Amino acid sequence: MVDAVRISIPGRKSELVELSEWASGVTASVHDVRVALAGLTTSVSELKQQNADLRSLVARQRAELSEAVTTASRLRGQVDNLQKQVAELQSLEDRFTGLDRRFTNIAGDLASVIHPGKVTEDEHGHLDLGAAYADYLVRHVQPLVYLERTGGKPFDARGQAEVIAEVCQSLFGSEAAVPARLGQVLAAHKLVADRETLDELCAAAGRLRAEAERLGRDQRWEFSCPDDRYDPERQRPFVGSELGETAADVRVAFVVTPSYLVGDGKQIVPQQVFTVAA
Repeated sequence: MVDAVRISIPGRKSELVELSEWASGVTASVHDVRVALAGLTTSVSELKQQNADLRSLVARQRAELSEAVTTASRLRGQVDNLQKQVAELQSLEDRFTGLDRRFTNIAGDLASVIHPGKVTEDEHGHLDLGAAYADYLVRHVQPLVYLERTGGKPFDARGQAEVIAEVCQSLFGSEAAVPARLGQVLAAHKLVADRETLDELCAAAGRLRAEAERLGRDQRWEFSCPDDRYDPERQRPFVGSELGETAADVRVAFVVTPSYLVGDGKQIVPQQVFTVAA
């Protein structure tokens, strides 16, 4: 039976070691290796868990980033839409500013047509009515060209004037203003107006006509134009008309809004006409 083994270690003298002592040493070494392996296994498991947690974190961050990109894209679209709406509102504001300026000019025309010192007592009512008529044209009739359209090319200046001329014929012509007929005029130009708008326009025109009749003195809304010569004393060029240095440089293409006359032809509100180069 072997009771001892000789162990040879490089660089040292071989030693004779008891077998039991050697076996104990080997057992201890194996134990240490097992402990070390167990520690490595634990470390590997921890690393795997950390890796899984990291992957989960990356996935969550990627999802959050994707959602943020989607939100940013949606907000960018909303900003673009708001900028477009602001531009449209600015355009409308510019248009209405122009209309107000024209109304101011018409009001000035009224003051110059009949001098206050020459106004008879029964003409005061017609002057007030003329001012109301001019206001009605500027604030309610002329903006109709900006209604929603169902198609067709945008109106040019002459196209806008033609629409207003037909509307005025419907409102102040030989027949009473009727919503259905006014709606047909607008529809012919692909303009869309609701029934309430049509009713209000015709009702307001009816009130102006009724007041004119009440005041009397052979009042009338004058659409006629003897010839195509432009008369600056009784006519005003409608917006968008061609202008010249003198009245002889232009001619009247058509009457846009009728003048308001009383008595033997005294002018309260001048005609607006569309002029072109002569």
